[in-house]
Amino acid sequence: MEFIHYLHIPLYLFYLGLFCWLIYRWRFFESQGVDKRQLVSFLLLKVLAGIVLTLIYTYYYTDPAKADIHRYFRDGKIISNVLFVNPSAWLQIMTGIGMHSKEVYLYMLPTLYFTHHAGDLANNNQFIIRVISVCNYFSLYNIYINTLFFDLLSFVGLFLLFKSLKRFVTGLPQILYFLLFLIPSVIFWSSGLLKENILLFAIGLYLYSILRWCDDGKWKYLFGALVALCIMASIKLYIAGLLLLCSFVLPVPVSRNKKIIALAIGLALAWYFTGNNFCERIIDKRNNFVQLAITENAGSVVDNSITQPDCAHLFQLVPSTLVNSILRPFIWEGGKLFQRAFAIENTLLLALLVYLLFRYFKWPTGNKLRLAGFCFLFALLNYLVIGATVPVMGAIVHYRIISTVFMVMGVTLLLNKREVKTEQL
Repeated sequence: MEFIHYLHIPLYLFYLGLFCWLIYRWRFFESQGVDKRQLVSFLLLKVLAGIVLTLIYTYYYTDPAKADIHRYFRDGKIISNVLFVNPSAWLQIMTGIGMHSKEVYLYMLPTLYFTHHAGDLANNNQFIIRVISVCNYFSLYNIYINTLFFDLLSFVGLFLLFKSLKRFVTGLPQILYFLLFLIPSVIFWSSGLLKENILLFAIGLYLYSILRWCDDGKWKYLFGALVALCIMASIKLYIAGLLLLCSFVLPVPVSRNKKIIALAIGLALAWYFTGNNFCERIIDKRNNFVQLAITENAGSVVDNSITQPDCAHLFQLVPSTLVNSILRPFIWEGGKLFQRAFAIENTLLLALLVYLLFRYFKWPTGNKLRLAGFCFLFALLNYLVIGATVPVMGAIVHYRIISTVFMVMGVTLLLNKREVKTEQL
């Protein structure tokens, strides 16, 4: 064993201790009623989930070529090594400027995901591989340390979402607080080398920045929101598009012309989608997923039919799409242990949300109503896209965690704070 391998464990513990120390010392994590010890516990819970997820993809699914986290990590190592061979080529690969030249492309040829990226509106693999390649220089090419970095990203994103909404749920922030950090599927699927970690960070940064921009009009917050949108667009373009579309209902003062800017961007994005056969591309994505599921003999396929790629057939999928993405898997459907666990979790979560609405519902007004509308609309549109493009239940429970987070936030905004006892977190 190389000497560098002996450094991985102490380096992992160093970064973990550093992150916990930052939670205690960084003013960013200060919020009235928030216990720093609980925040550290939530981070440690994500760290544990990240280790478990990596172990499952390493020792349960034993083919690394079929595990996303290992394919991302493998490609990241290849890109990282280019820096020590040809720094100029590495810079071109990292920036994307001139990387398709013949000389540079030869360095990317051994990759699995980077050269054959899913560069469509649903996925793009190059950004996450670039992030991992940078992380490698700080982790000494260790997948578990890289996972720790990603855990911190999604943790910060969830905390940003909490800080964004806390003032709108005064009197019951503990409900939002615990639901955001303790939903098992969110913990599990946002704790590995997966795109959801980066997406949660970017979405949290966007919502926090745009609401702060609405408050004081400082352009640094607008810049933060634009950076967040660029990150999202670099990973899943449709997420950035849906977020912009839903932002029209946010409490943005018309007097500052912010809606005009958002409208211009939204129209440009709508032109991009409609000018490139949006319905056909969604159905094509679904059909490709069906063919892959059949080839791989996936055990949780909910629909293996090939659909005609047009808008009429896409609209026909809406009812089954919502059932599959929101309500399933059902407990009585059986399946593997993981699927049963997520079925129980989804059933209990939906029952809890229904109970909270039945017990504490109060119709919101003003900015609180608009923010609730934003959360529900974004969740609904994400559920529709996921259900329309992913006909495999095992993948649905993974991809829908962002929708779940926004559904929870929307429900929290509908609760009557006057009937809920105010307790310290």
